[in-house]
Amino acid sequence: MIKVLVFVCLANNSITGQNLRENRLTDIQQEVLNQVFAPQHNKVFIYNTTDFDKGWSIYFEKDDLSLITQKVGFPTKITDGELLEILKPNVIKQIWHEILHLKPYSLEKNRFNPKIILTKSYDKPVDLKRGVIKISAPIIIGDIAVYREIGAQKSPIFILQKAKQQWEVIYTFYHWNIIE
Repeated sequence: MIKVLVFVCLANNSITGQNLRENRLTDIQQEVLNQVFAPQHNKVFIYNTTDFDKGWSIYFEKDDLSLITQKVGFPTKITDGELLEILKPNVIKQIWHEILHLKPYSLEKNRFNPKIILTKSYDKPVDLKRGVIKISAPIIIGDIAVYREIGAQKSPIFILQKAKQQWEVIYTFYHWNIIE
């Protein structure tokens, strides 16, 4: 009886620990976000759970990137032609697949640089005033990463490339953008 109880307790601790590890961003996903937000001079307020909406998968459903190139924004450092060279059909398909399998992850304050403030809500008046954003977990395919931000006024999608150990935004387009 005691052996069974010990086994059940150990198994439960193992499963619980595994679930906690699976409910967090990988080290490389965390690296992407820290490098993207590192140059910020001001504090950035981010909702403490990643967004897992699938609606933006539409941009990666086909090999044709015309939906993306029609909504280009800043910062963008490459041409549409260069984007086509980087996002080969197999990469586009993998990104689409990963978007469809996004799930919510808890963000951890101690894994972010000090300029990033995690919030428990995103749609209260104080959050809207502070400009709280929600972010998706970065999708990483080789040296390419894609993630989405959602704010009160815009929803940019960023394509990043890793060069010399640094993730850099190379192309930005907007799922939606309110211009007043």
